[in-house]
Amino acid sequence: MRLLLLISISLFCQFALFAQRTRQSTEQDLPLYRALSTFRQGRIEEGCQLLERVSFQEPNLSLQNQDLEIQEFRYAKIVCQLLKADKNGEIDALQFLAETNVQSWKDRIRFYLGNFYFIQQNWAAALDQYKLLSVANLTNAEIAKMQFNQGYSYFVLKQYEFAKPLLNSIRQLPGTAYQTAATYYYGLILFGEGKMNEAISCFQQVEKDSNFGKLSVYYISQIMMARGEAEQVISYLEKNASLFQDSSYPSTERNQVLGHAYFVTANFEKALPLLSFYLSAASETTRVDLYELAFSQFKMRKYAEAVMNFKKLSGAQDTIAAYSLFYLGESYVELKNKREARSAYSLCMQTAVKKDLQAAAQLNFSKLSYELGYFDEAVRELELYIRNNPASSSLLEAQEVLFASLAASSNYKRALQVLEQIQIPSTQTQQFIPSVRFGRAVELFYDGDLIEAKKLLLRIINDKWAVSIQGITNFWLGEVCYLQKDYTAAILYYNKYLSLGGVVSGEASPIHAYYNLGYAYLNLTQYKLALSNFEKVKYGNQAGNTSLELDARLRAADCQLLLRQYKNAKQLYQGFVDMDAPAAPYAFFQIASIEGIDNVNDKIRLLKELIVRYPQSPYVLKSKMSLADAYMEGEKFRDALPVLEDLLQNASAAEQPDLLFKTAVVYYNLDENEKALSYYQRLFEQYPNSAEAADALEELKAVYVDLGRATEYTTYLKKRGISVSVNLEDSLQYLVAEQQFDAKDYTRAIPSLQQYLNQFPQGKYFPDAQFRLATCYYLRKEWEQAIVPLEELLNANQSKYQFEANFILARIYYFELKKFDKAAYWYEQLIPLTVKTEDRLEIFRALLRANYQQKNWATASQFGDSLVLLKEKSKEDQALGALAKAKQCFVDNKETEGQQLLNTIPLLNKAALAAEARYELALSHFRLQQWKLAEKMAFETINKSGSYEWWVTKSYLLLGDIYLSQKDYFNARATFQSVYENANDPVLRKEALEKIELVKKSEKGN
Repeated sequence: MRLLLLISISLFCQFALFAQRTRQSTEQDLPLYRALSTFRQGRIEEGCQLLERVSFQEPNLSLQNQDLEIQEFRYAKIVCQLLKADKNGEIDALQFLAETNVQSWKDRIRFYLGNFYFIQQNWAAALDQYKLLSVANLTNAEIAKMQFNQGYSYFVLKQYEFAKPLLNSIRQLPGTAYQTAATYYYGLILFGEGKMNEAISCFQQVEKDSNFGKLSVYYISQIMMARGEAEQVISYLEKNASLFQDSSYPSTERNQVLGHAYFVTANFEKALPLLSFYLSAASETTRVDLYELAFSQFKMRKYAEAVMNFKKLSGAQDTIAAYSLFYLGESYVELKNKREARSAYSLCMQTAVKKDLQAAAQLNFSKLSYELGYFDEAVRELELYIRNNPASSSLLEAQEVLFASLAASSNYKRALQVLEQIQIPSTQTQQFIPSVRFGRAVELFYDGDLIEAKKLLLRIINDKWAVSIQGITNFWLGEVCYLQKDYTAAILYYNKYLSLGGVVSGEASPIHAYYNLGYAYLNLTQYKLALSNFEKVKYGNQAGNTSLELDARLRAADCQLLLRQYKNAKQLYQGFVDMDAPAAPYAFFQIASIEGIDNVNDKIRLLKELIVRYPQSPYVLKSKMSLADAYMEGEKFRDALPVLEDLLQNASAAEQPDLLFKTAVVYYNLDENEKALSYYQRLFEQYPNSAEAADALEELKAVYVDLGRATEYTTYLKKRGISVSVNLEDSLQYLVAEQQFDAKDYTRAIPSLQQYLNQFPQGKYFPDAQFRLATCYYLRKEWEQAIVPLEELLNANQSKYQFEANFILARIYYFELKKFDKAAYWYEQLIPLTVKTEDRLEIFRALLRANYQQKNWATASQFGDSLVLLKEKSKEDQALGALAKAKQCFVDNKETEGQQLLNTIPLLNKAALAAEARYELALSHFRLQQWKLAEKMAFETINKSGSYEWWVTKSYLLLGDIYLSQKDYFNARATFQSVYENANDPVLRKEALEKIELVKKSEKGN
C-alpha cells in the first residue's frame, strides 16, 4: 500500500511540472490546453471527448510537430483510441512507443496497450506489454488492474506458477474491484493443485457473489464430494438450487456432482434423472459418469437401458469395463436372456483384476452354464471356484451347483465326492441325492463292484426323497444280491419291486423280475416257486418266442422235471424240439432222460437219435456219456464199447479217468479180462492220483485173480510205487498239515505242507498237499506264491484237482495280477473241462475281457459270440462283445459296420463301456473327416459319461484334433490348453502339451 501511495505522489509531481513548463503555450491554445488539462486530472473519459473535439476543430493539427504539447496531445489521443478498442490505436501506440523518449508516456501507453490486448484476449501480447512497463508511472488502481490482468492472463495460459502470486496479491487488497475475481481464480489454482482446504476457503469467500457465487458453489460441492461428504453435498446443492436454474455453466455440471452424490448414497431414484440429464446435455463426459448412469438404471430396474450403456463400457480392459460386464450379465438375467448373460460373465472373468469380482462372475457363469446345459463348463469353472475360494460365503451354493452339474452330466462318481463336502445340503440338493446314488450304483454294478453298489442302493431305500425310485432301487438290489448268490435276499428285493408296481425303467421290468425270481428259487431248490415265476415270464397275454421267454419256458420244464411232473415237462421240452429252437438239443436230451426213467431202451433210442439229429450240438458229448451209461445200466456192454472208445478219442482230459474205468468195467463184464486189465493199467499209469484210480484197486485185483495171476497184482502195484499198506509216516505227516489247514491256521499249515512235499515227492497225498498249499497262499492273497504249486499241479496233468486248480490259477492271473495273456491261456484250458453253465459263463466272460485288454479284437469277438449264446449272459457281456467287434471292424476298415455296432452299446450299458463306445464313435467320424458328427459325439461323451474321466478327457483331446484338422487354431489351442491345465492323468496332460506345440507349428506353417 505504501508503494502504491509513493507512486501516485510521483505521478502528480510530474504532471505539475509539466503543466508549469507549458503554461504559456496552453494559454495560446486554449481548446487543446483544456482537453489536456482534463486528461491530466485523470478525467480520462471527459478528456477523450474534448480531445476528439480538438481533432475535429483542428483537422490539420500536425502530429509531426515535436512540440511537447503536440506530443502530449498525440499520447492522449492514443490512450483514448485504446480505451475505445480502436484497432488504429494499437498501430499508433506501437509507433509512438518507438518514437517517444518520455518514459512516463511509454509506461502508460504500455499499460493501456496491455489492457487493449487483454480485452482482445491476446493474453501473451498483453503480458509482453505489462512486463516492459514500470509501475512507478501508474496509480494504485492501475497497478491493481494490471496485476489482475497479468494473473488472469497467466491463468488462461495455464502458467499457474506465475498467475498464483499475482492473484494472491490482488485478492488480499480490500476494496479493489478485482478482489473477488482474484480470490475465485486463485481458488481454482489451489483446486487444481489439490489443496482443497485452501481452495474451499477461497470459494466460500465469494459464494455469495453475483458473478462468481454460482461457480464457487459448484467447486465447493466438488471439494466436499472429494472429501466423501456426499450427504453434505446433497444438502448444499439442494439449498443453492436457485443458482442453477439456467443453462449456463456449470448448471449441467452441477447435475453431475449432485447425481454422483445421490449415487454414492445409493439414492438411485434421484441420481438417475440428474445423471441422465447431465450425459445428454454435456459435450464431454467420462466413463465413470456413464457407469453411474447405467448402474442407476440397473438399480431402478430399467434393464434394457442399462444394457445399452453397460455395453458401451464393456470394450475396454479396465475396472469399469469389468464391473460393466458383470452388471451387464445381471441385467440380461433380469431380462431372461441367459445366453447373453453367460457371455457377459465369461468376458468379466477374463477382464476382472479384482479377485472378488472375478469369483462372483465365475460363480454366475457356472450357474448359467448349468441352467443352459453346458455341464462340462459349469463343472470346470466350479471346481476352480471352490479350489480358489475355500472361505467364500457362496461356497455352499457353488458346491450344490457343482453337484447338480455333475449329476446332469452323469458324473455320479465325482458328484458323490462333492456331496461329502456339503455339510448341510439344501432341500433341492437332497432331492437330487437319491438319483445320483442310483446312477452311481448302476455304474458300479456294471463295473463289477457289487459291494459298493449295494451300499449305495441300501442308502436310497432309507431316503425320504427316493419315493419315485424305490421300486427300481429294489429291482437293482435284487440284481446285486443275485450275482452275489444271496438268493434269499434277491427274492426279497424282487418281490418288493413287484409290490411297488413294477415300474418299467431300462432293464428293470416285471418280466425280468419274474425271470430272475425263477432262477433264485431254482438255485434254492424251491422248484414250485421257481416254476410259478418262470410261467409269468411273457410280454403279452400269450407266451412269445423271445430269448427270455424261451429260456423261462425251458427252466419251467426243468422245474416240472425236478418236481417229477414228467408229462408236463415232456410236453414243454417237446415244444422246443418241434420249433427247432436253439435249446432243442438240450430239450431232446431231457426227453430222453424222462423216457429212461421207465424204459432204458427208449432212452437209448432217443440218445442215439439226438447224436444223429444234432451232430454239432455241445450235448452230443453228454449224450454219448449218457448213452454209454444207459447201455451199461441195461447190461448191453457190447453196445457200450464203441461209444466209450469214441469218447476216449474225443473227450477232455478231465473225463478220461472215468472213461478208462468204465471201459475196463465193460471188458471185465464181457469176460475180456486182458483188455480190462490193459484199461485199468492205463488208468493207473496216466492218472495215478485220480479218484477212479483209487476206486479201481479192488477191481484190478479181481481181474488178476480171474486171470490166475494174483501174485502179479502186488508186483504191479510196487512197480507203480503204490504200497499195499499205506505208509504210516506219509499219512501222519499229511494229517498234521491237513488239520492245520482245516483249522484255518494257514501260518502253520504252509510250512507243514511244504515239509510234506519235500519229504514225500511221490507221496499218496502229494496232489492234495499241493492244492492245499496253493489254497493257503490264495486265502492270504499271496498271489505270486500261490501260482507256483498250482502250475506244478496242472503241468503234472494227473490230479483230481485239475479243474479247481485251473480255475483258481486263471482267476489269480486275471483278477489279481492283471496278466491277461496268462489268464487267457489258463481260462482256455478250462473250456473242455467245464460242464456247469455258470462256470462256462465266467470262462467266456474272462476270455472276452482278457483278449480285449490285450487288444486281440478278433479273438475277443469270438468269445463274445460264444458268450451271447449262453442264456445267463448280461447286457454288459453283449456290450463288450459288440465293442470288440466294432474295433475289429475298424482294423478291417469297415467304419460303417463298426459305427452300427457302437450305436447299440449305450442301449446295453450305462457305464464305462458306454463312455468308451461314444468316444470310439466320435473317433470313427473323425477318421472319416465327418467333423460335425465327430464333434457332436465327443460332446455327447463329455455330457453323458461324466463319471469316466479318462474318456471325457480323451474326448476333449479329440475335440482339439477336430478343430486343428479344420485349421481352427484358436479353439484347438484353447481346448488342448484346458486339458493341460485341468486333467489329472499325467499321460493325457503330456499328450495335450504335445498337441499345443503341434498347433503352434501349424500356425507358423500357415
